Amino acid sequence: MDWKLKFFVQKTLTRLSANGKLYYFLQRRFGGYRNFNINSKLEQGFLILESLNDLGISIVGKDLLEIGTGWVTIIPMLFSIIGHHSCVTYDIENLLKAELCLQAAKQLSKLEALIKARIPWAFNTEVSSRQRGLIEQDTMTTLLDFLNVFPLVGEPNLIDDQQNHKFDLVFSNETLEHIQTQDIIALLQISRDVLKPNGVITHFIDCSDHYSFSDVNISRINFLQFSSSDWQQYNTKFLYQNRLRACDYRKLFESQGFEILTWKATVNHDCLNQLVSFPLDKQFVGYDPIDICTSSILVIARLKEFSLE
Repeated sequence: MDWKLKFFVQKTLTRLSANGKLYYFLQRRFGGYRNFNINSKLEQGFLILESLNDLGISIVGKDLLEIGTGWVTIIPMLFSIIGHHSCVTYDIENLLKAELCLQAAKQLSKLEALIKARIPWAFNTEVSSRQRGLIEQDTMTTLLDFLNVFPLVGEPNLIDDQQNHKFDLVFSNETLEHIQTQDIIALLQISRDVLKPNGVITHFIDCSDHYSFSDVNISRINFLQFSSSDWQQYNTKFLYQNRLRACDYRKLFESQGFEILTWKATVNHDCLNQLVSFPLDKQFVGYDPIDICTSSILVIARLKEFSLE
């Protein structure tokens, strides 16, 4: 679909469906959730677990906080069967969809071989047992109880109320790119408050133009040709993109007192080749080409005043 047509449809849906029900219906019937499959999201979860493991960090028995619940809790579900103690999952709106969560649980219950192959160091008989238990959950309430996953909905200051329940890990997956810069700073400040000593944050960030996922005629950096004011007209409730580049995120983390432990950036080499003739807006002209063309980042960081044990 042409990206401007998609924008027009989303803008229209924003006006017609304040609570997103129509948008969800269309996504399930015609969009990316028509053939719902958890594998790509699981792969991101595996990458997070592998990167934590490389640092000697385990989530087993740990208390976690997810930023950005969305429609379905795939990564908290994976972390639960691996053996987390609990996970509070936060979003500003209640977006969870029972049918997607139950479908995800059913799919995950059948992927023992994949989990064993991808993260063999985390697999054991308890993981296998918890995985089989997923299929027995027939409502979202019983599923979330089984997973020890607790949704939290409202303004971000609600997370501060969790300070009596400190967290070993604060994480997000493809969320920060949809948040305004000042709100990212606020969430990082809240993360500082609720982290346990030696706790870490990890965020998987997709820096590419999300319209390019459905329009093969534009590149992953298509949105960088527009000025801020011109681009603002293409942001909608259902697809806000902040356009921050890799170095911008690094500066945000470091400015809030975090030390980067892991920084895995995926560079889109097609974009690098296109950059010679690409009409970058003047606000991006001074950026390093690698930062311009980084399509995704996995970052793990800790507060500078703490040392890993």
